[in-house]
Amino acid sequence: MTQAFEPAFLPRRRRSAPDVRFASGATIAELSALTGATARALRHYEDEGLLSPYRSRGGTRSFSPEQRRRAQIIVRLRDLDMPISEIRAVL
Repeated sequence: MTQAFEPAFLPRRRRSAPDVRFASGATIAELSALTGATARALRHYEDEGLLSPYRSRGGTRSFSPEQRRRAQIIVRLRDLDMPISEIRAVL
């Protein structure tokens, strides 16, 4: 006969506290919808050093309100055909 385990005797999984920086940010999909830029373009702006989102342990990007404002400015300037090098100088 096997012994039944009571839930009280099983080890409980510890849940880590949510990271406030990550919880308050927008995902790349949300930022894409907000700005009208593609996720690929937003990743390119990050590669160029124009955006610096917070990254979760799993690598998911989270854009703070400040980063969202920067992205909107970048997209507007790109719509005016301003080169990334000039946008970098402006920001």
